[in-house]
Parts: sequence; C-alpha cells; structure tokens
Amino acid sequence: MDMDVPKWISRKSKSRARILESEYDPNKVLTVAADGTGNFTTITGAINFAPNNSNVKTIVYVKQGVYVENVEIPSNKPNIFLRGEGTDATKITGNRSVGDGWTTFRSATLAVSGDGFLARDITIENIAGEEKHQAVALRVNADFAALYRCHINGYQGILYVHSFRQFYQECDVLGTIDFVLGECSGGISRT
Repeated sequence: MDMDVPKWISRKSKSRARILESEYDPNKVLTVAADGTGNFTTITGAINFAPNNSNVKTIVYVKQGVYVENVEIPSNKPNIFLRGEGTDATKITGNRSVGDGWTTFRSATLAVSGDGFLARDITIENIAGEEKHQAVALRVNADFAALYRCHINGYQGILYVHSFRQFYQECDVLGTIDFVLGECSGGISRT
C-alpha cells in the first residue's frame, strides 16, 4: 500500500520531508555516543542541552549503541530530530511497566511531548516482558510528529498513539498484545 506524506509535513516546514530523507551535517548536530566520542553519552543529556521553545530543528545524531534509558522529550523541547545509524545499530531500551507500578502513560521508553518531533533509523523498545503487563516502548502526545524507518518493539502496549497528528512510514511495530493503543481517529496504515 502506497501512502502519501501528510500535507502538514510539507506545509509546516517545507524542508521537513527532506529532513527525513536527507543526510545530516555533523557540524550542526548534537552527537550522542555511548563510547564517549560524541558531545554526550546519553540521549537525555542531549535533549536537556537542546534549546527550549526553539523554532529551529535540533538534530540529535545518536551513534551506534544500546542506550539503556527512559528518554522524555518535554513540550518545551519542540523540533527535535533523533537520527540513528540504523535500526540494527541504534537502540533505545527501557523496562518500565504497569507491573512495576508505573502508569501506562509513564512507562514509555521514549515519551514525546515536543511538537515537530522527527525520528529516523532507530529502534525503540521496552523489554519488560510478558509478566509485567502494559509496558510502552513509544508514547507520542506531540503534534506534527513523524517517524521514518524505525522499529518499535515490546510485548504489550507497544506504541501509545496518545494524541495529535502523527505519521509513521516504513516503521515496524512488533509485539504480542495491543500493538497500538490510544486516540487514533485517522486510522493506521502500514507502508
């Protein structure tokens, strides 16, 4: 099934669709590398450093590695672009779950509230497992969010499409129960 890019991607920012497809300029990015070769060793560190309430896209290039952290992109951090080195190379992993006392909303490995969020070539996973009930890998409650070539993995309640306009292209959502949950008035298509 072929799917067109939503009009709001190009209307909001003429370069938004090109950003998803383009290469990055390493001189204009915040680089995260678990081995210490970047500007930050954690994604959270780069997000905290990113400017507040910026109208300019902040590119956070996440080098190959497994990042064991729960990342939150708050509403005062709009226009963040997380760019990995491939779903087999760059992973964000966490294990919060309802079974451990977190709410479904707060269990997310990656929680996005900043409008204009983009992600490309990253795996986002929650490894809490079967016995822990709902354990969200990705929660998005941000407007104009788009993910391209990302893997979103977990067991139950993997992708929490909480609110606003979101677009997923060439993404895989893998799990066992309740793959996608939340307010999804526009329907979901897989491309």
